[in-house]
Amino acid sequence: MHLRDITAALEAMAPSALAEPWDNVGLLVGDPAQGVTGVLLAIDATPAVIAEAVAGGCELIVAYHPVIFDGLKRVTAGSPVYELVRRGIAVYAPHTALDVAPGGTNDVLADVAGILDARPLRLTKPEAGLGLGRVG
Repeated sequence: MHLRDITAALEAMAPSALAEPWDNVGLLVGDPAQGVTGVLLAIDATPAVIAEAVAGGCELIVAYHPVIFDGLKRVTAGSPVYELVRRGIAVYAPHTALDVAPGGTNDVLADVAGILDARPLRLTKPEAGLGLGRVG
């Protein structure tokens, strides 16, 4: 399978267009044409997570939080972005797109908390009835 196939599936679940304007979501590191045989799911692409991906032969980390958030000033040895590129490991981050998506982070947490008739705390996409947080 190619990275582009996986990112297309992730985009179908939580389109990047749903993300907050300040967020950095989607494919942040990698070549859409690269092959992928293993995927690691994580909250953050930390050095320990990168080492785990290497040990497990994973070419993709789906990290909830973006590994690149603000503009990079340097990409030096030992930094997560350097290590990811050096090792050929792609990173996809859904962050607030997954929060807002139907069945995404906010909906799952509301279900676990037993919230009934959950609705967004703050509408961010009023035309679609989508937003951040859940109340009920």
